[in-house]
Order: sequence, then C-alpha cells, then structure tokens
Amino acid sequence: QTGELMKCWNLDVGFARGEPALWVANLPVRIRAMVRTGNALFVAGPPDVCDPSDPTAALEGRKGGWLLAFSVSDGKELTRCQLDSAPVFDGLAAAHGRLYLATTDGKVLCLAGEKR
Repeated sequence: QTGELMKCWNLDVGFARGEPALWVANLPVRIRAMVRTGNALFVAGPPDVCDPSDPTAALEGRKGGWLLAFSVSDGKELTRCQLDSAPVFDGLAAAHGRLYLATTDGKVLCLAGEKR
C-alpha cells in the first residue's frame, strides 16, 4: 500500500494555478508572518538553518529572526533586518505607514521606514 501512495505522491499533475506566479524566491527564512503594503511584501520568520550541535534552535526561536521586504512586481529584495527574537505565527500587521511585529519574547515592535 505504501508503494501505491508513493506513486500518487510523485505523480506530475502539472501546473496547479490558473496563471503562472509573478515571481518565485527561495529564502533563508522559514516564513511565519507575511503582509503586503502598497508595492512591498514583508515576510518574517526564524532563519532556515540547522546547526548540527542544536538542530531545533532556529525552530524554537533561539537563533533570532529576520524581516525581509520584496518588491511585489518583480520579487527584488528591498531590505532585510535581523531580529533579536523570532516572530510569532501571523504576527505581522501594517497600518498607517508602520509595521507591527509580535515576537516570541513577548514584544511588539513598531517599525517605520524612511519617507521618500
């Protein structure tokens, strides 16, 4: 029965979207939170690393976190910011030109960019 399951799992079902994605990016972050503001997509999460001496450290928040911003139109990385603590799941919101990020150490960060 496992063999039949593997045949189905490995079956090429083709492209599953109506239209191709605008862009795709492989990130060094395990995304836990995401928000779009105007022309930027912000993502946040712990680093996607595995330290052999402590393999669960990143997943448990002991490796901090990252906040990254990308252009919505082409996926170009706009900026990145290292965080002392990883974000909580779905802990990113945007309002009135600011980002609000809840972290696993119990803080809520309020971030604002430079006016252009």
